[in-house]
Amino acid sequence: MTVTAAAGTCVLTAVRLSDAIYEQSASSADFTVNLHRANQLTPTVTGPTSVTFGTTGVATASGGSGTGAYIFSTGASTGCSVAGTTVTVTNASGTCALTAVRLGDTNYNSSPASPAFTVTLVKANQAAVTVIAPSTVSTATPRTAVASGGSGTGAYVFSAGASTGCSVSVTTVIVTDANGTCTITATRAADGNYLVSAASAPFAVTLLRESQTTAVVVTGPVDLTFGATGTATATGGNGTGAYLFGHGTSTGCTITGTTVTVTNASGTCVLIAIRLGDATYNVSASSPDFTVSLAKANQTAPIVTGPASVTVGTTGTASASGGQGTGGYVFSAGASTGCSVSGTTVTVISASGTCALTAGRAGDDNYNPSPLSTAFVVTLSGAAGGGVPGTGGGGTPTPAPAPAPEFVLEQGIIGLVALIDVESKLTSLTGTTSVSSTSTQGTVTVNVPAGAFPAGTTIRVGAAANLAALSEGAPPPDGVDLLAAFHVEALSASGTEITAEFAPPATLSLRLEASSVPAGATPSTLSLALWDGSEWATTPSTIMVGVDGSLTITTLVTHFGLVSVLYQPPLGQFSPIPNPTAGAVTLTIWGGGDYAMLDAALTVGDSIWITFGGRWVVYIVGAPPFVNASFIALYPDGLPDGTPVIISR
Repeated sequence: MTVTAAAGTCVLTAVRLSDAIYEQSASSADFTVNLHRANQLTPTVTGPTSVTFGTTGVATASGGSGTGAYIFSTGASTGCSVAGTTVTVTNASGTCALTAVRLGDTNYNSSPASPAFTVTLVKANQAAVTVIAPSTVSTATPRTAVASGGSGTGAYVFSAGASTGCSVSVTTVIVTDANGTCTITATRAADGNYLVSAASAPFAVTLLRESQTTAVVVTGPVDLTFGATGTATATGGNGTGAYLFGHGTSTGCTITGTTVTVTNASGTCVLIAIRLGDATYNVSASSPDFTVSLAKANQTAPIVTGPASVTVGTTGTASASGGQGTGGYVFSAGASTGCSVSGTTVTVISASGTCALTAGRAGDDNYNPSPLSTAFVVTLSGAAGGGVPGTGGGGTPTPAPAPAPEFVLEQGIIGLVALIDVESKLTSLTGTTSVSSTSTQGTVTVNVPAGAFPAGTTIRVGAAANLAALSEGAPPPDGVDLLAAFHVEALSASGTEITAEFAPPATLSLRLEASSVPAGATPSTLSLALWDGSEWATTPSTIMVGVDGSLTITTLVTHFGLVSVLYQPPLGQFSPIPNPTAGAVTLTIWGGGDYAMLDAALTVGDSIWITFGGRWVVYIVGAPPFVNASFIALYPDGLPDGTPVIISR
């Protein structure tokens, strides 16, 4: 018997067929047979293998038995759901496992559940992100960065990238340098269903400086005298910007940088200033006007230069030089009993009287009236052949000129040093006066511009003949040598030395022949110095090295005196350099330095000898420590600068 439909019915009856004796029997009573459905095989889920958030997948299965449909389930999955065969991602960071059963049909029971089938959940790409703010940020007021777009619930993350003028912390945009650039980008962070977004397009932010709130005020100079300069100063403003000064419509001064120069002491001088901007602040507003009081300079006394004599019946012309400015000379005969002066005309009143002229120079826009000159004696003579009583009829003879004053050095070293090749010249008001003096060390030339001294001033220059004697009276610093020395002075017409400073400055140029320059000397080891009565004071100078090894040292001076060239041997060097010949002995001076420098200046085996307490002490380069123990004990930190030594090699 075969089951054709287990859901149907099965009733059996039977008859017994006839045989040779019996007829076929009557049909039996109905006999019911119970039919049962079969169990199915276990089905298998076959898809989908992966689903991306925002899309769906189709669940598929195979296996089982019969014609029943597959029913799918996500069970304990945390990241997906299934409706019919449609698989939907609910959380791409969760899990997804599908199972299936096959429903029963006429002949089969429902199947057992399939094994779990893992579906890979994939996060989706986000939509584009766009930065929308801030468009501007000022140095004092940070702003908040804002973005839109992207997908999901992730936060926006901002970056200033390669910006040179701003930074961003979380969402706060801060100006770091308003002179720089600021470009912001943003990404949106990942969440359960979306990947990190792509970076947004760059968003340019305009950086704004703050206004300076503190007023700028010019504070100086309060007053200024013609011929001098002043330094402009200011306070106020904000930030680190420099102050920029101007003189506006001033008629009496100019300003370059911070240097204020009087151009017309009778004019006006009004300064203003601004403070320049910096990384934080804009340029400030202009300061209020600051008035500088301009003062005229004082003149030096002029010198009457003529007439040397006037004869009765004629007139002489008074002349003068010196003083400063453009004012005219005003002459006076004072208490003279023999002459009078009107303008510049000198007239003899009595040839037997006296005549002494003085002059003052009138003031101008920049100078006060000068003090009066010293009296200038005019010789008065009678008419031709007339004679003057008391002279034997021959007139008053012109007195012999006074002898030139003795040329001596400054106070404190007078008489210590003789001067050689003493040269002198008189200054004029029309050109440069040049005076030179030469010694075995070199030649010094002094160029005095017109106007630095009154006409008739004597400029004298002499070379120091004995540098050793000079070094005793005017000692240089320890370890420093005098290479050359000269004395320069200015004498008034009366023979008095002029010690005050003068302007414009004179140029002092000193040339040292190559034979006078120590071996190894460089511009950095040389300096020009003036003796101030107690010590040598170096002065700024320009030092040029000639192709022949000579040196030319040039400087500007506004007062004269004793001038020298100083040489300080550099650390780690000898002066003179030791003779490199084996077996030679050299007397030299060490420029100072530690033992490493001393060893480097020599070669292994060279010995250095000094006397100490009447005995010789030796240091041998490269020798064991016990050999040099006595020497090192005397000089544990190295041989001092300026130490004389004998080197044997």
